[in-house]
Amino acid sequence: MEMEYSKNKKVNEQLVKMFEDEEERMKTVDLTLFLKKVFPNMTEEEGRIIWDILENKALTVNGKDIAGTFRYNAGCIASIVGNGTDYMDFYCSWVHSPKEKEFIKKIENAGGKITSI
Repeated sequence: MEMEYSKNKKVNEQLVKMFEDEEERMKTVDLTLFLKKVFPNMTEEEGRIIWDILENKALTVNGKDIAGTFRYNAGCIASIVGNGTDYMDFYCSWVHSPKEKEFIKKIENAGGKITSI
């Protein structure tokens, strides 16, 4: 039996395509789980700061790259924040916050390493 993710056939096709690539699927799980661990009660403001940190950066944990495309990273953040947020809420934002250094330290303390790409 084929798994149905949504009643919308087009959304179903997009989700199936997205998860066909095992490596990309695992990155999604890894980034979401990692960010949930570091920022368990992520607010929308925190999500925007994290988005800004990850923009044009690579995030590795134990030598494994877990960050992806802009849309992918924003989607992971939106899934954690919830409250009806969508990847576009983060994808189209830019926030330079003094909290960035504090957030980067939290990511590093959890085993993450952020590098420019």
